[in-house]
Amino acid sequence: MPAASTDGASGAGSAALGVHSTFVLSATSRTFVCQLQDCFAALAKHLSAAVEFSGQIGALRVLARALERAGGLLHEAGVKRELSAALGKVVPGVLQLVQAAIADADRVQALPQALMFLSSALTVLPASFKQHKTLEGNLKQVLVSQHCTAQAKVLAGRCLGKLPGCMGTAQAWSEMCHASLCSAHTLLDCALMGMETPDGLIHDRAFISQNTVPLFPLATEGQVHSAQDLGLAVQQLAATLSCLQQLLTHHMALAVPVPARALLGLACRMLAFQGSVSQQGKKQLAALISQLLKRAAVTQHDGDQPQADASLQVYETAGQLLTAGGIGVAGMLAPAVLECVLREVYDQSPVSQQASPPGQKLSGKKRKKRAADDIPTLGLAMAALDSIPSPSAQLASLARQAAVLQLLQRLLMVGGYITVQTGLAC
Repeated sequence: MPAASTDGASGAGSAALGVHSTFVLSATSRTFVCQLQDCFAALAKHLSAAVEFSGQIGALRVLARALERAGGLLHEAGVKRELSAALGKVVPGVLQLVQAAIADADRVQALPQALMFLSSALTVLPASFKQHKTLEGNLKQVLVSQHCTAQAKVLAGRCLGKLPGCMGTAQAWSEMCHASLCSAHTLLDCALMGMETPDGLIHDRAFISQNTVPLFPLATEGQVHSAQDLGLAVQQLAATLSCLQQLLTHHMALAVPVPARALLGLACRMLAFQGSVSQQGKKQLAALISQLLKRAAVTQHDGDQPQADASLQVYETAGQLLTAGGIGVAGMLAPAVLECVLREVYDQSPVSQQASPPGQKLSGKKRKKRAADDIPTLGLAMAALDSIPSPSAQLASLARQAAVLQLLQRLLMVGGYITVQTGLAC
């Protein structure tokens, strides 16, 4: 009998939830705004009364739809006031659900949906969160919890990144940003387990104050004793990066001081160690260098020294990229390198002027015209003298030829077969 009564209550709750969902989706805007507080209050009551996780998740989804629709009506008079009052009735119940999930590992199923709703509410109307200190404490407890999932931690980090919007001050934003940067570096110390060069580590931390307090209590490198601790550190790092992303992309009503150098240092530290990311970056860099090679291989008769120096730098950079990228990059750069060799060494473009087909004879008029053109004249001689490059231009040309031949040698060493096939195709 108790099971039957529970099933009956669950069925009645699902039916009521369906009615509210239909109202949110189909009611006119005027009716929806007039009954906004009643709708949110009923959904909050359903959320607190739901025993099963499916009922809690269903109520949170309907609340999210109602919040999304109300957010689209904020430009109308009175909607912001009504929504702020409605959220005041709902948010305490959602926070209780979050606290229950933190305390009991068996009640974490609805936690991701609850954090999604809080994230949406922080986006639509951050000023309505009067209890933002309580919310901040709960979110940090999610990050340090062993039984909360990785998805829940990332969502908690996203909410933390939106919290400065509740306070509306540049100081709150700056403190959250520096705390996130400090946490990210400390978590990297734990996750990478000392497999970095100390010089790079000092450089990456150079723009973070030593007095900065991290977002939450963190384990240092020496306190990691198991794979579980390492896994928790990786999950917390993902959540911290999610917080930083929200800080940089979430709208603030005032200007904030972005620590660009500290952010760049963190990005460089991660990219220097993460091989899969750097391999993808090498492909993009190879495409860029290929375009620069085609622009650099231009015959220079005026001895433009800055342009010659730029060409030398491009050839040197391409050689370094070949060494770092291997045969995959060689296949992308081979056509551009061969074009540079043709232009710099042989002073011709890859598509040279085609000669007359073998065996084809010139007519009498064409033979006479060619013979007349071959007779040297004073004007042609003077033009030839003017076209002789200056000594500085000759030295610049020789330097470019030497550099491009060294680049060709590097290409042949890294991907000789690809180079031969590309040359035959040309």
